[in-house]
Amino acid sequence: GEVGRAEGGAAPGLGMEAAEVRRALGQLVEESMVELRVGRGDARRYRLHDLIRLFGANKMAQAEGGRAARQRWTRSLVLYYTGWLARINERGRFDDTSGSLELFDAERSNVEYALAQATDDQFPALLCSGRNLLRHRVDHGTRRSLLLKALQLIDEEEEDAPAPAATAAPVSPPRAAAAGLLLPSRAGSGVAEALPPRRLLPLLLIDLAYALSNASRFEEGTRAYACALRHAAGL
Repeated sequence: GEVGRAEGGAAPGLGMEAAEVRRALGQLVEESMVELRVGRGDARRYRLHDLIRLFGANKMAQAEGGRAARQRWTRSLVLYYTGWLARINERGRFDDTSGSLELFDAERSNVEYALAQATDDQFPALLCSGRNLLRHRVDHGTRRSLLLKALQLIDEEEEDAPAPAATAAPVSPPRAAAAGLLLPSRAGSGVAEALPPRRLLPLLLIDLAYALSNASRFEEGTRAYACALRHAAGL
């Protein structure tokens, strides 16, 4: 993977100040452990050589507590890109679409890695955070698959949640009522990362409606959009 000089000089998953990271990267470049790539303007990206990355991954897997450390790092990375995508996504909606897309393109391999590594409880929020950017950069079929996966994960999470107490206020209908229209396998059944899963549903369903309609699946797209409106209204 590659590491870029992300917005704000952040160091995803490392818990280090940007200046510390720059010094460490400079030393690694001098020792030929990391490759420096200079892009447009003063943009700099650092790439870890494949053999070194594999060696490090194997060493971590063999070390005591290595698996748990890798899981913590991966979760931290996914959380970072969830927040990063949300900021870039919001900027690109109104003011700087081309600039946001350029930033996304530079980080695309890392975003794809985060999507692949996200745990079930992280995946829907990560996908939702970059939904407008993904409309521009991901084909309709792939977006549809990612969105259906997110909806199914939310569906399963809510099914596993404890039933509300008898005295609790009424809740909106199960999400499966909407997902059943779109997921054949389950028929009949601030920043995005801060939102409870149910709050993500209208956003995910609207994007699914876009993806279906862009693929000329207009009837399914209309149904997805109607489901989004019902969930947004709490009906």
